[in-house]
Amino acid sequence: MSAIRMSAAEREAGVLCPHCGIEVVRGDAVAKCSDCGTVHHESCWDGRGGCGSYACAPARRDAGGLTSSTWRITTEELQRVQPMQAARVAIGGRTLSIPVTPRSRRSKLALAALLCAIAGIPFFGLRTNKGGLVGQLYDLKQTPDLKPTDMAAVGVELSDPMPAPGWGKSAETTNYREALVHFVKSSWNPSILGRFYRAPNQLVTTQFFIPALLAAEAPKAFGVEKIVAARRWVIHYTGTVIPPKSGRFRFVGFGDDILMVRMNGRTVLDANLWSQRVQPELGKPIYDKPPEHGPVLLAGPWFELHAGERAKMEVLIGEGPGGHFVSYLFIDEQAANNPVGDYAVFQLKDSPLPDLAKAQRAIQNFTGKTLVFKADDAPSIFSH
Repeated sequence: MSAIRMSAAEREAGVLCPHCGIEVVRGDAVAKCSDCGTVHHESCWDGRGGCGSYACAPARRDAGGLTSSTWRITTEELQRVQPMQAARVAIGGRTLSIPVTPRSRRSKLALAALLCAIAGIPFFGLRTNKGGLVGQLYDLKQTPDLKPTDMAAVGVELSDPMPAPGWGKSAETTNYREALVHFVKSSWNPSILGRFYRAPNQLVTTQFFIPALLAAEAPKAFGVEKIVAARRWVIHYTGTVIPPKSGRFRFVGFGDDILMVRMNGRTVLDANLWSQRVQPELGKPIYDKPPEHGPVLLAGPWFELHAGERAKMEVLIGEGPGGHFVSYLFIDEQAANNPVGDYAVFQLKDSPLPDLAKAQRAIQNFTGKTLVFKADDAPSIFSH
């Protein structure tokens, strides 16, 4: 495996190294993978033996090295996965099918999701009706009939996973944030996102615990990587959750770029990157002194939940410029008096955490504990 070695310029600055999770700064010595294009700190590339992206890493994994941190799929869950029909989208005078070939009756997306889950790769959800939050991906760069919006970057190839030069001050970045503000301040009304292209398939997730991976993995998970590029997408997850105990709680998290949470019609966390904050008052840094390395976790306000009572929950995640995506969502119980940083990962299914060691290196005081809520099943997912 070879790399192109260089000093980080404007194009590379701001991306997260997949090995250490730390942002690359202009002028850093970096190594860019010749196979997938992922940018690393040169020292991380040399110290870890090559590329750390999910595009390349699985081929180097020891199949016998699965540990307790691997997300395991049971035989019963495998049997519940249903074949996925080809999605058909009308565009102008023609109909586009995405993307199941007539030679196979099986769902390539469902099989890919299961393989990624079995391999221990964090994912954006599965095609299943098992309880969880149902996610819908929207591409803010194009309309439902695939015409470009004011967030489409001119001259950037669909296959290019990295940010375009000057993305931080571009009009497309500004328009992306304004679209998020409009959605959130319109009470998270899905019709606001309806003017953008919507992936025909939905996925169900039970946690938001995604160490750095290429943002292109999101469109790929939804089966639209041939249509949706790795930048300026959002996923809106919705569902009903049931707390295991009564008490006062708050969400704590970090999103690169977007992570927001809404409970019972009230936004309770804005853990977006600073440049993409929508309601900064709903995300306060938990550290008196920000850590030198790793994400700065942000905490929302306290709210009350009652054991056994259903609560409507919504989560918004997204990526602005492209490059790498990160999402960590924790829940803090006021009565537990947790040490700063030692919060429970929010889950809707009791399952091991993927890439736990990487998260523990990146997040100060994180021990890996979880708090599991229940969730209603999502029987309607296969009707879309």
